[in-house]
Amino acid sequence: MLLAGYLFPFHIVPMPTALIACGVIVLVGIVFVVMSRENWRWQNITLVTLFLLLGTLFFFLAAKNLRIQQGWRSEIAKFELEVNQEEKKIEQLREGKYDAAEHQWIEPSLAEWRRRVETAMQGRGRIWFQAQDVNVGADGTLQVKVEPAAHGILEKTILFVFDALPADKGGQFVGEFEVAKVNGQDLALAPVLPLLPNDSKRLAQRKNRSLWLYEIMPTDSYDLYAELAPAQRMALFSADVPNDVKQQFAKDGAAPDGSETDASHVWRRVKALKSFEVSIGAGEKAESVTVPEGAELILDPKSAEERIAAGDVAPVEGNDKVYRRSLRDYLRQYRDLNLSIGAQLRKIGETSGELAIVQEAKKKVDADLAFRSQEKKLLTSDKARFVAESERVKAHVKALEEELQAIGVKLRDVYEDNLRLEKELTRISYALASKLRGDTAAAGSK
Repeated sequence: MLLAGYLFPFHIVPMPTALIACGVIVLVGIVFVVMSRENWRWQNITLVTLFLLLGTLFFFLAAKNLRIQQGWRSEIAKFELEVNQEEKKIEQLREGKYDAAEHQWIEPSLAEWRRRVETAMQGRGRIWFQAQDVNVGADGTLQVKVEPAAHGILEKTILFVFDALPADKGGQFVGEFEVAKVNGQDLALAPVLPLLPNDSKRLAQRKNRSLWLYEIMPTDSYDLYAELAPAQRMALFSADVPNDVKQQFAKDGAAPDGSETDASHVWRRVKALKSFEVSIGAGEKAESVTVPEGAELILDPKSAEERIAAGDVAPVEGNDKVYRRSLRDYLRQYRDLNLSIGAQLRKIGETSGELAIVQEAKKKVDADLAFRSQEKKLLTSDKARFVAESERVKAHVKALEEELQAIGVKLRDVYEDNLRLEKELTRISYALASKLRGDTAAAGSK
């Protein structure tokens, strides 16, 4: 058996070869026993035969065992290689890859991912991603079915409702609602703010759409878009968002361009010269965080100036200017916008009422203008007639004046004749008187 082990090493003997070797050993043993039957006693033959069979069985089992061990050893070696590879991957995931030149993570580390998750989850409250609006009332109420059954939503809870779609796919902010009634998985939601006309039309078109319910309005954060390229950030927004707003998100975190005039948007990238404590949050939620030496921070202009003056940080050489957009308080802006729209609608209503009065007065004025226009036509006709009569009168007056001038000439002639006749009459009277006196005197002398 030992000779067979040396001739056929067990760990390299294939199973068919091992079977052949066992057969050869058995055959040789049988021949050896048969040839020795004349010299051996039956007890020796039986013992040798038993050893032969047991040795052959041991050889086969040993070959089988070593073959199995060889297989397991190869599997163990393969598993150890895979484990080493996975441990390297885990180490890479734990440590990550950071581009110091570009000041950004190529592959964020586990600690960075935890920080981002904590930042995203901070103050977010509960979220229900499995909700369906099954009916929309005329007054803007929503009938919503929520999964799971143990959702934990109570009456009087304020929820902020969103379409279960990204903005570039048509998703919208549905509105701020109060839970009016809870019946198992069925919720009745009533709008908190008065519905605007556009809201009523928009809600009337909704039915059987998936919703996301937020207990707290999502907060704006720089980290939400930090890993996205500018084009990817702009693609997140719908076409209704103004282009200048998209540009603010696209430029965030990059070096400011020369056209930037608002100093509040130009932050400083600094490096910690020593470890120091900073306070995050306010009131009861304030937390103290240690900034380790060598860490890079992006600080607003005032904080950067204070920390640089205190000797805690120093600007990063060659790349210390960073454009930062202003964070938005979406809840406040939403409510302010609704109040502004409501005020504008009231002004529009008042203006519409005044416009109706003006239009009614305009109708009266138009009617009066029509009457006056008709009267003007009549007066124009009368004027034409009067002008014609005036021309005739003028012509008649002119004729009369000419006739009067002729009569005046005749009167002057008559007057001159009268004067001449009067002189002649006076002369004759004087002559007659003289004659009468002469005749009287002659008669008296007689």
